[in-house]
Amino acid sequence: MIGKDDLNVIVTVLGCLVLLLALVSKKQEKSPIPATLLALLFGILIGPAFLGIIDLTELGDKSTILESAAHLVLGVGLVGVALRIPTAYLRQNWRQMAILVGGSMVLMWVISTMLIYFVLGTSFWLSALLGAIITPTDPIAASPIVTGSVAKKNLPKDKACNLL
Repeated sequence: MIGKDDLNVIVTVLGCLVLLLALVSKKQEKSPIPATLLALLFGILIGPAFLGIIDLTELGDKSTILESAAHLVLGVGLVGVALRIPTAYLRQNWRQMAILVGGSMVLMWVISTMLIYFVLGTSFWLSALLGAIITPTDPIAASPIVTGSVAKKNLPKDKACNLL
């Protein structure tokens, strides 16, 4: 089991996973299993429930570690999605982007909050917090579906469909 002083080992293992996923990305695009699911399964496999290679309780406060990791992953993911958008597109379509980001994100937050509140039965404020956490991950989760060679073959080329 990896201890408190082995943070470099954890970062190396996770870096190797990212590198491995990048190396097999062309073949993985044709697979029905998304890379995010493979990464989740890998995390479960090396976590304390199965192999016990990485256990966050040994590194310190789990909440602080998970919060920092979530900030890092969300930031990198959103920057990665943003870099795929050509700058000319942003200049030409800034109104649509403002509506999508401003209005749609608020609407997704409200819908997520209500679903969590009614389905899970949590308090309203906890539901609102969880909805706010889930909402910005939508572009990251949808990115593999709407980009790449598989998407180019299967999605319509109509501009209205691409806005969704």
